[in-house]
Amino acid sequence: MKTNVIKVVVAGALLTSILGACSEPSNVEVKKKDSEPKQEQQSSSTPKKEEKKEESKAGSRSNPVAIGQSATFEDKIFDQATSKSYKAKVEVSIQEVLRGEQAWKLIQQENEFNKAPADDMEYVLVKVKTKVVDADTADFAYRSDDIMNTEYVSADGKVYQMDTEHHPVIPTPLQSEVFKGAEAEGYSVQYIKKNDDFKFVYKTLGMQKVYFNIK
Repeated sequence: MKTNVIKVVVAGALLTSILGACSEPSNVEVKKKDSEPKQEQQSSSTPKKEEKKEESKAGSRSNPVAIGQSATFEDKIFDQATSKSYKAKVEVSIQEVLRGEQAWKLIQQENEFNKAPADDMEYVLVKVKTKVVDADTADFAYRSDDIMNTEYVSADGKVYQMDTEHHPVIPTPLQSEVFKGAEAEGYSVQYIKKNDDFKFVYKTLGMQKVYFNIK
């Protein structure tokens, strides 16, 4: 049986119920590149009233995290034996995005029985890095999983669903358990419309969704 199918069974009902009600991020810290210096504007004789625009929260669909930047947020670590949760500070970033022929080449090399995409579709592989910056426990690990923790939203606002015929075995899938201070990387895979300017979503265990641009 494919490893990706086994993951769904092992993940269990606990994470399914938690992630099913994910919401927009409430407090996401984005590490940005050095900003350009602000230019002073010459004052005019008639001062203009400044229009205050409400800025969308970082990591939301309207203000996604840029590729090359990381998002740090509060999440949870669970003791699966007791369902007790511990606070954790987690950092997530996209390390690489492969699509089209590049993605298919890796997927085909991994398993010759993986199904080729249709002419108007393509595979995308997103390499995700997760790091536990801090946590209230050193005894339990933070879990990340391709199926449970990731989502893809098309340019026209539709969430891609799993295509069972096109959910291939992939190299180094996102399926990690990391303790406080540790980090891990792995690929997430999705079958999408060719050339779709989609957004990648990381779904936290604390019921948040953090959106990322992919280019």
